[in-house]
Amino acid sequence: MLISTFAKHTAALPRSIGWRAALVIAVGASVQVVLAVGLMAQAIGGWSIVAWGVTACVGALQCLLLVDLAQRDPNRAGGTATYAAAAFPQYPLVGAISGWAYWFAWTPGIAVNVLFAAEYLQAAFLPGVSPRSCCSRSTG
Repeated sequence: MLISTFAKHTAALPRSIGWRAALVIAVGASVQVVLAVGLMAQAIGGWSIVAWGVTACVGALQCLLLVDLAQRDPNRAGGTATYAAAAFPQYPLVGAISGWAYWFAWTPGIAVNVLFAAEYLQAAFLPGVSPRSCCSRSTG
């Protein structure tokens, strides 16, 4: 209810992303893909091409669906949770569950990306240093 009241009083959402921020997002996603492709190919071999193909199709479908939702209601902010809440107003928990489920699903992805980045940086800048040697204490 609060979201729809806010949307009625707001003429338009500010478009605040510039070309530099868009570039950083695009480069970050590209680096993530490059790092993950090698590790996935190493783990599952030729099936990684199939996995990436399916993943790319699902990602493209998600993007198209979100674009369609955003075009239908350009003054709505808040992502997938607000669209779920608007679609099922008789069930107020749907929006909250949608938001929590979205972030719950992203949590492992964030951890994996941090591990990929750490392995890459360690191999690129500290190739002879073991991560365990930096963090262990000598007791004697």
